[in-house]
Amino acid sequence: MYAGMMIALPAACWEGFGGLSAAVMASQLQEWAARVKMASIKKSPRRPTKQKTQPIKDASPHLSTARLLEEAKKLKAKRKQTNKHSDS
Repeated sequence: MYAGMMIALPAACWEGFGGLSAAVMASQLQEWAARVKMASIKKSPRRPTKQKTQPIKDASPHLSTARLLEEAKKLKAKRKQTNKHSDS
């Protein structure tokens, strides 16, 4: 708080307030605060939040490429076995 007050006014301006009680100093600060025009120091308003994009509804479920390759390998092995048995 001290650093902020020193920015607002130099130390010489605050010397008169050193002997004031806390209640008197508080009332003086409240009086000054009442004069502040809040519109002049108000922050800029926030932008409205963006709507989340809707996820794409895919009719087919996700298929793992590794799993598909493994199944194809098993089918190929089965076909080779059935072809060997049918040839004999």
